[in-house]
Amino acid sequence: MRSSITLLLALCSINHAVGQIRCVKCVDQNEPIYAGSVNLVTNGSFELGCTEGQYYCPLSGNYQCDLTGWNCTGGGMYTYANMSSVNWTVVGDGQLAVYLGNAFAGHCGANPDDTTCFESDGCVTVGIPEGFPQNSEGYGGSAGVSLEQNVTGLTVGSTYTLEFWSGGESGFTASGVFGVDIGFGYTYLRCRPTDLITNTVGRRYQIIFNATSTSHNLKFTNWGHPCNTCTETVLDDISLYLGEGAIAEGFTVTLDSCANTVICTGPATTTLDYSWTMGDGTTLTGNSVTHTYAVADTFTVTLTGTDPVCGGSASTSQVIIIPPSEGFQLNFASVQINPCTGLSVMFDNESTGPVNSQYTWAFGDNSQATGDTITHTYAQPGSYPVTLTAIELGCGLTTSLTLPVEVLTPPFEVATAPLPNIFSPNGDGKNDTFFPIEYAGDQVTLTVWNRFGQQIYATTGDYRPWNGTMDGDPVADGVYFIQLEYDFKCSTGSLQGRRSGTVQVLR
Repeated sequence: MRSSITLLLALCSINHAVGQIRCVKCVDQNEPIYAGSVNLVTNGSFELGCTEGQYYCPLSGNYQCDLTGWNCTGGGMYTYANMSSVNWTVVGDGQLAVYLGNAFAGHCGANPDDTTCFESDGCVTVGIPEGFPQNSEGYGGSAGVSLEQNVTGLTVGSTYTLEFWSGGESGFTASGVFGVDIGFGYTYLRCRPTDLITNTVGRRYQIIFNATSTSHNLKFTNWGHPCNTCTETVLDDISLYLGEGAIAEGFTVTLDSCANTVICTGPATTTLDYSWTMGDGTTLTGNSVTHTYAVADTFTVTLTGTDPVCGGSASTSQVIIIPPSEGFQLNFASVQINPCTGLSVMFDNESTGPVNSQYTWAFGDNSQATGDTITHTYAQPGSYPVTLTAIELGCGLTTSLTLPVEVLTPPFEVATAPLPNIFSPNGDGKNDTFFPIEYAGDQVTLTVWNRFGQQIYATTGDYRPWNGTMDGDPVADGVYFIQLEYDFKCSTGSLQGRRSGTVQVLR
């Protein structure tokens, strides 16, 4: 999303009778040309009405004023030329520009290169001596050589920006002087020579003013070379648009929703100071900023550009949404598919979480798998710590859940496995309890009698190993009679049986 931003330009001190002109600023030619509003000037690029091949050449007789939309005043047939880029002058932008030719004026002092009378105050030339400008009659005399255009459709009291490029002839060492009149008298500006060695191609100017009429006459005038080494005037890219400033770029927002972080990047121009309000009370400065939000919400990010010289500023905003982070609620179910015949367990993922997620299983026996519903076959019965891990693929968020899973002994092992016949409940942590079938669950019941036929222990239908006590008191060492009953529910019915034997208590 791009939104526009209009920024006020630097206010230069102007001690001329320039009325409602608010600001004049020099801008490097390499900075962006404003393209965010309608140009009120006709043929500001001088591409219409120009004949390619009418290159600048001081000995040419092809100078003529044939610029569509523009009127020429002053001068003669050797005064105007449409020109394109040649080795003498580099046109600032586009293929064509206009050259305002004139003769040497030299009114500063006896020395033809004396320009001490032209003092510079920022973009504006001051200290114009009395009687200047003055030129020979063949080159316009005191009226100079001018291009002008009456622009209509302005709103009285509204602010407008006149922007244009001015470059001079190459090979000269000093800036020329020309004037711009937009209805308030001339403002004198410097026309910088073109430096073919450093690729310095003139400069752009921006003049901000408040309209005093629905039409303003734009007039560019050249009175000739103020000295032997001063350049002439070349104009291009003239535009007049509503608003203040030449930078109308918005800013871009890159959102990292995983980290609740945004990267905001403003315009590339370096002539403005940028400040940001991030919508959560945070303020930042700089062309590009990074900010992490503490909570998920909707925020309005505002970029303000301030001209450090003028002090003027303007802002643009964007609404950004930090989405809530969707967490996981992990759970799974397991069932031994057919405990009568094997050790296969089906695991079913019952978790909730982000859609773009992957689930992996660790079955507690060094085996792993990926998916929602998995069947795994164990090599041995027993209790296994099964871990379900959820991974949110977009952000890499990982959460795990571990639950014990009992894999029951198949009944054929109950019927055929040898029964242990001794244990030592002495509290040493070794062989302290007795149950013939480990982890048998409620499908196997154990009953114990002493040699007098007295029942001293029963599991009462769940897996509860005998610890060698009767009613909480240790029994005497000796041989005891046991009975193992089982009733397995199988897919084809049930498997029932009973086994008897003895076990010796030996502490």
